[in-house]
Amino acid sequence: MDTDEPQNGSSSQTHMPLSIHGSVPGPCFSFPEPPSSHQDPRKLSTREELCSSRRIVIETLPSGESFWRWVPRAKGVENVEDEGQWPRVVEICGHPVHCSLEQWDIYKIDPLYDCTVHPHPRLSTITPRKATTTSAHSSHASLNGESQSQSYSKRQPSPPSSDSDVPQEAPTKKARNARVDLDSDDEDEVAEMITDDPPPSDPPLASTHERFKERRATMKENQRIRREKIASRRTKRHSEDLTMHDLSLDDMQIPTPPPSFRSAQNSEQPSPTFTSKRPWDDAPEDRKKRARTAMPPSMKKNLAAKRGEWQKTRLGRFQERKQERRDARDQMFMESLYHSFTASAPTESTASSSASESYNTAESSTSTEAPQSSQPTEEEVDPVSLEEKINRMAEINAFERVRREKEAQRQAAEEEERERRRKAAEHAARMERERIEREREQERRRKAQQEERWLRGAWTTQRALERYKSLAESFDAAKYSAENPVDFRDIPWPVLYRPTTFSTEDVDWSAVEAFFRAVKSYMKSQDYTSFVEKSHRRFHPDRWRARRVLLNIKNDEMREMMEIAANTVAQAITPLWREVKGG
Repeated sequence: MDTDEPQNGSSSQTHMPLSIHGSVPGPCFSFPEPPSSHQDPRKLSTREELCSSRRIVIETLPSGESFWRWVPRAKGVENVEDEGQWPRVVEICGHPVHCSLEQWDIYKIDPLYDCTVHPHPRLSTITPRKATTTSAHSSHASLNGESQSQSYSKRQPSPPSSDSDVPQEAPTKKARNARVDLDSDDEDEVAEMITDDPPPSDPPLASTHERFKERRATMKENQRIRREKIASRRTKRHSEDLTMHDLSLDDMQIPTPPPSFRSAQNSEQPSPTFTSKRPWDDAPEDRKKRARTAMPPSMKKNLAAKRGEWQKTRLGRFQERKQERRDARDQMFMESLYHSFTASAPTESTASSSASESYNTAESSTSTEAPQSSQPTEEEVDPVSLEEKINRMAEINAFERVRREKEAQRQAAEEEERERRRKAAEHAARMERERIEREREQERRRKAQQEERWLRGAWTTQRALERYKSLAESFDAAKYSAENPVDFRDIPWPVLYRPTTFSTEDVDWSAVEAFFRAVKSYMKSQDYTSFVEKSHRRFHPDRWRARRVLLNIKNDEMREMMEIAANTVAQAITPLWREVKGG
C-alpha cells in the first residue's frame, strides 16, 4: 500500500483546524495534497491504476505511531461508488464550495461533521454533528496519546459575504491517504477496524456482502420466472403449430414464402420497437408477433424423424409384398403338381360311373335336366404335363446343388486365404521382433564399448565435451517406449564428472555452470552460441513431455529423481542462453 510522503517533517502529524476563506470551518485533520486522480482522459494510460472505489487514511501521532482505517461512506448512499463524480460543488455549513474528493474524504473521517449526499438536483451537504464538542475533542485527543482535558476548538463561520452565492475553491489541504482495492469479503471487518469513530446512534445497516447475496438471490429468482414464462410460451406456440400442420407425410408440402424484391433502401416501414421487460416500466408498448420466415428448428427435427420412419415403413411394406408374391407362387406350383398326380391315376370306379352316366344321358333325352359329369372338363386340366414339371424340379435341384458346392468352395478358399494371411502376419511380426532385438543388442554392445573407452585414460574437459556431444546425438534421435525405456546413462548430462562416478544428486546448478564455462574455451564464439541453444532446447521440460522420455520408467523414485535433475539442468542453462542471445 503506497502512501504520499509528507512535505516536511511535521506535516504528517495532526494539528489545529484550518478555515476555508475565513467563513467555512475545516476538519481537525490536515494531510499533504496527493496528486489529483482526475486526470485528462486523453492522457490516461492502461498501465496506470485508476481511482479505487474504497480508500483508507493513515494517521501519524506526534509520538511517531501510525495507524490506518477505512474512509466511511457518506449518509444517504449505500456504497462509496454512489457518492457521485468529483470535483463538484458541495454545501459546507450553508456555503457552496468547489470541493475535491480528497477534501470530501477528510470531512467524512472528521467525527465532528456529517457528510450527506442528497438526490439530484440538491447539493451534497457537510454539517456540524449535534454531539457535544467536548466529548468529540476528548475522544480525538485520547487517540493521539494526549490527556482527555485537551481539546481542539472550531472556528465559527463568519457571516456570508456578498459573493457567497459563487462557488468557492476549497483550500489546498494536506491529505495523506492511499487508495487500495477492497474485496467484498473484507467489508464485514470495517466496523471492527475503525476505532476512533463514535458508535452510530442509528441501527447498523446490512453489510455489502449480505446485500450482494440478497440482490443475487433476487436476480436468480427473476431469471427463473422469466425462463418459465418463455418455456410456457414456446410450448404453447409449438402445440398450436402442430395442430395447424398436416402430419401426413405422404402429401406433405412445406410452403415457401414468395421471394421479396423490395429494396432495403426504398423500404418505408419503421424500425421495430423494442419493449423493456423491466418491472419499473410504466407504459410498455404492445408487442406484435414477428412474421415467421423460416421453419422452427424443432419442427425441422420432427419432420426429419418422421420422414425417416416413413421411409422405413415403406421399405418394410415393399419387402412384405415381395415375400407374399413369392409364397403365393410357390403355393400355386405345389397345388398344380398335386392336381397333376391325382389326375394321372384314375380308378375303375370313376370309369364305370362315367360310362353309366353317358348311357343314362342318351336314354333320358326327353328329361328336363341332364346329369352332371364327374369328369373334369378340358378347361380344368393343367396345360403343363407331369413330365415337364418333374424335369423342372430336377433342374431346380441340380442348380441348388451346384450353388451349394460353389458356396462351399468359396468359403474354403476364404478360410485358406485368412489362414495364409495370419501365418504371414505372424512371420512378419516375428521377423520384426528379431530385427529389433538384434538392433538393441548391437546398441547395447556399442554403448558398452563407448563406456569402456570413456573409462580408460585421463579424464579431461575435452573428453567430457566429446562424450556429451556423442550422447546428445544418440539421445536426440532415440524413440523411447515401454519396450525401450530411457536409462540414466543414456542422457547427456552437461557435467565434468567421469562416467559411472556420479548420480542424479550430483547434477546441480553449479556443476552445469562449471561445464559450460570450461567448454567455452574449446570452441568458437558462434559455435558456443549454437551449442548453448541446442542444449537449452534439448533439456526443455515441454520437449521432454512431448517425447515421453520419463513416462516409460517403471521405478517411480528413479523417475522423480531424473525429472528433478532435468529441470535443474534446464534452469541452469536458461541464464546462459539469455546471455548468448542478448550478447
